[in-house]
Formats: sequence, C-alpha cells, structure tokens
Amino acid sequence: MVTGEQKALEIAHSLYEGVLAPGGWAGALEQIRSLTESASACMLLRDRQTKAAFISDQSNIDNRLLQEYIAHYYAYDPGYDIADRYDVGDWFVDYRDLDGKILQKGEFHQEFLRAYDLNSVQATPLLKTDRVECFLSLQSGDDVRERAMPDNSAILRWLQPHFEQAARLRHHLHVLQRQGELAMRVLDAFTFPVLVMNQRGAVQLGNRAADDWLALKGNPFSARGLRHTCSGTIAVAQALSRACALTHRLATGGAVLEYGEPLQRYYLVVVPLPEAMGMQLPGQDPLALVMVHAAQYEARPVDMLLRMLFGISPAEYRLIEKLMLGLPIKTCAFDLGISLETARSHLKSIFRRTQTSRQVDLLRLVQQLAYGH
Repeated sequence: MVTGEQKALEIAHSLYEGVLAPGGWAGALEQIRSLTESASACMLLRDRQTKAAFISDQSNIDNRLLQEYIAHYYAYDPGYDIADRYDVGDWFVDYRDLDGKILQKGEFHQEFLRAYDLNSVQATPLLKTDRVECFLSLQSGDDVRERAMPDNSAILRWLQPHFEQAARLRHHLHVLQRQGELAMRVLDAFTFPVLVMNQRGAVQLGNRAADDWLALKGNPFSARGLRHTCSGTIAVAQALSRACALTHRLATGGAVLEYGEPLQRYYLVVVPLPEAMGMQLPGQDPLALVMVHAAQYEARPVDMLLRMLFGISPAEYRLIEKLMLGLPIKTCAFDLGISLETARSHLKSIFRRTQTSRQVDLLRLVQQLAYGH
C-alpha cells in the first residue's frame, strides 16, 4: 500500500523531472489531480503587464475549455481580481474566498464552468516575478464543500516548497531558452551588425557582422563596456542610458561613431530591447538593441526591420507609410479604407511595440532604421 509520504515523494520526483522532460508537468498534474480528487488540473501563467493568460500544462481538461478560457473567459475570472492578495504558498478557494453572489450569478462560474460540469476552482501561486505569475489550479465538479480544503492537506503542504522550486527552475529554463531564441534571431536575421548591450555598453549578444565589426581596430565596445576612445562615444552612452532607463525608456536614440584608418563613419540606432525579440532575464539590467549602419553594409527594407524587430503587422506598416507623408491620421484612415477608430488602434499598438509615445518620435525611429542617418 502506498503511504502518504511515498505519494508525496512520487509527486515531487515528477515535478522536478517535468522541468526538463518533453511532457512537462502533465504527469505530476495527473498525480495531484488524483490525490485531490479533482476533475482537472493545470499550470496557469499570467502576464502581469498584459493580463493575458496561458496554460502551460494540464491534466484532463477539455481542449474547448482551454481555448475559451485563454481567448475570452480569463478576463472574467474573479480569482484574477484578488490574485495579488495571495502570497506564494497561499491557497485561493473560490467558495470560501468569494462573495456568494459572484458564485451564483457571475459569468465565469455560471456561464463558463457550468458548461463543462465544473463547480469550483482552487489555486495557489507558485511563482511571482515582475513579468509573470504561475499558479497551480484545480477544478472540481462535485460538491467540494464536503471535502477538506487544499491548504489542509498534509501532502500538499509538504509539497509546497517543491512546487515553488520546480516552478522557479522551469521559469529560468524557459527564460534561457528565450534568450537562445533571441540569439538565433539576431544571428540569422541581419547582414549588418546587430548587438544587444546593457547601459554600460557591455556586449551581451551579437551576430556575425557584429563580431567582425567589434574586431576592427579602434572599436570602443567590448564585453566589459564602452570605452571612450573615439569620437561619438558620449552620444552613444547617452543613447544607451535613455534606452535602458528603468522608466520612460526611449526608442529614438542615435549616435555617430568615427574611428579607424582610414577614418570610418558608423551610424548607430539604439532602441530598448524589443519585447517581440525575447523576454528580459529576471534580475538583469535592462538591455538595448544597437544596429550599426555604414556604407559597406547591405540595407534592408524598413518594413522588414519593423516586422522583425517590433512585430509590426502589414496593416500597421501601411499606416506608418501614410504618416511618413505628413498626413493627419484622419486622412490616413480615409486613404486606407479603414475607420478612424481602427487607425487609432493601430497607432496605439505601434507606439506600444516600438516604445514611442508621439508620432514625431515614431517617424524619427523609422527614418533612423530606414536610412541610418
């Protein structure tokens, strides 16, 4: 007969194994679901900036439920409204912690959960960072009031630190994988030098063209930081400072470097590391993306750069093209055959993606990317 201690050890083993296993935490969640007699279980991730929800792993959840939750019902989840009240290790139990009217009349419980024969949700935070939160969530279909709450389970209490440690390990692995994806995108996407730097000008990543550029005699950049050994480094330092500011990061920095024999002129475009290119490492200083333009480097169409760097869509770029002509947004909308509301929505998205806040700054950034001067 399997004892409670043996069961807890099996689940802990599955949690740590799931950090690297192709199947992730599906096996551990199935064991937890069986232990708690829940109808289903999942690992729920929430982006703290966008409030969007993601399901990383699950056990016995209908795919339609997952799709509906991620696409729509996460915004009506009453647990989101009070999630910040719960520290890592605390348990949220809806029938205990929510007002009865929410359970009886709320859209989330009555329209969504009931459609899948579910009655209750219990969840506990496993990880909280500045960017993401991770929750273990259990869904029940029977009258859960008749059984013990999850925070009274001796096995779950014993497992709590293992939940947290496994979540931290998996999050760090995910971030490292994203950093690797960023490195590959930087290496593969551009033929001119592209570098990722911190505020001090210390090079973190670079493509092949960047490696060749850094190797040139007189280049002021290194893995340790920016050296003030040639003309233009003060302007570069200022651009890096603006791009890596903790608040009000600006995406319109540019500077000219001159060095070498014969003297060469390089135009640097400095922007905050775009969200579209990867997740910032936790605890790491903010990073900037630096693009180097010079006569000897092959140019790239600006729409390609905006798509690759910032995730700008074709429709958004068409609006940018009109704005570059100096047209007011109302005229741009008319020419493009879209509503003024849609044009403003596109512009708001462009501002967010490029980390600009005014049309003049956006257009300056586009000119820098397009022409390098």
